[in-house]
Amino acid sequence: MTFKQFCQKIYQGITEFYGDEVTVEIKVVAKNNGVKLTGLLITEGEKKVAPSIYLDSYFQDYQSGREIANIILDIINLYEKIRKNPPIEIQFFSEYEKVKKRICFKLIHFQKNETLLKEIPHVRYLNLAVVFYYAYENPYLGSGSILIRNVHKEGWGVTTEDLYLEAKENTGRLFPPELIGMEELMLEMLDGECEEIEKMFDDKKTLPMYVLTNRCRQFGAISIFYPKILNELSKKTDSNLYILPSSVHEVILLPDVGEEVEKLREMVRDVNETQVAEEEILSYSIYYYDQKEGQI
Repeated sequence: MTFKQFCQKIYQGITEFYGDEVTVEIKVVAKNNGVKLTGLLITEGEKKVAPSIYLDSYFQDYQSGREIANIILDIINLYEKIRKNPPIEIQFFSEYEKVKKRICFKLIHFQKNETLLKEIPHVRYLNLAVVFYYAYENPYLGSGSILIRNVHKEGWGVTTEDLYLEAKENTGRLFPPELIGMEELMLEMLDGECEEIEKMFDDKKTLPMYVLTNRCRQFGAISIFYPKILNELSKKTDSNLYILPSSVHEVILLPDVGEEVEKLREMVRDVNETQVAEEEILSYSIYYYDQKEGQI
């Protein structure tokens, strides 16, 4: 069965289950870096909010042997959770005062997202773009984000600058930046059980590296917009800093001790091509924090 046929089977199964109770639609959704996913949109009655349930990963499950009837049941159960406990209320689209304290920002690549950026408010920064999202918390669905689009901004009657000032305060409050030594992070990921990692960092020739992210490890690359951390690390190491974009979720900070720039570029390129999902790549460039000028 092709992906198109799979989507049609899912569509038929959901439609037959709910009948006229809901409207079902399959739509291609543009994500970060030009990645496109196929979403199943289920709308109830006159409601304008239709959650996207992405079918791409379900198709992978099907290819791995999962029964399509089981997948349809799983989608129905997921939709019922969303319907009973929606991540946002309808006020999201009409009342700015009720949502503004959870508007945050994140970094994406400018050129890779030129088409998407036509539809969303943003601020250009170097070869990156600052974009905005609503961070929701739901006791049944967990945490998540909803990208803020031009239609939201216009409905709220606010400017991009308004969003930026609100997001800068909210992001630092809701998702505080966190600086972690690379050794500490690796040991944390491996529960401290890997002796080879410990030996590697005992080697005096190992370059000192730090990971800058946030406490929830989500969209943490934006933490470079809080200059106090960069300034303090620069003073601590008595050096300027290279900033290597690991993903949209974190960056690596490396004191400038004379490392060849081309080697750092190769490191970023290798990580992007082998370790990072396409949608989560931030940039292939490297950036430089100048301690004297206090800026990137």
